[in-house]
Amino acid sequence: MPYAFWIWLLFANSAWTQSSSIATSVHSHAFDRVSVKSSECSLELALEFSAPESGYRDRSANRNRYYFEARVKFDGDHHADSVKFKTSKPGRKRWTWTHDTSADGCWAKQKPALRQVIVDGCRGKGCTVPRER
Repeated sequence: MPYAFWIWLLFANSAWTQSSSIATSVHSHAFDRVSVKSSECSLELALEFSAPESGYRDRSANRNRYYFEARVKFDGDHHADSVKFKTSKPGRKRWTWTHDTSADGCWAKQKPALRQVIVDGCRGKGCTVPRER
């Protein structure tokens, strides 16, 4: 085999993906799936959930806003935190973000297994998301 093929094979095998069903509910929002894809030292994460119709019927528009933050934990005490994200309408949702592990020794290349997903949330414009991590 040509040398270039082996180099390509080495890099092609360094990327990995994982996904898992989860079952957590925050303010009646059902978080049910997490997906992770590696690319060099970075992780591309996706969190899927359903926002209930009943949660968006308040007469005060401010109370029809929900804010969440997620922490995806991996083996070896590694984790990838999302920024605060908002939803203001019911329906099926997918929140995505990227986490760069370069500053922490590029641990994404170690292919750590998914261990836990924690989602915290609050309701109302300007609310502070509590951290239960």
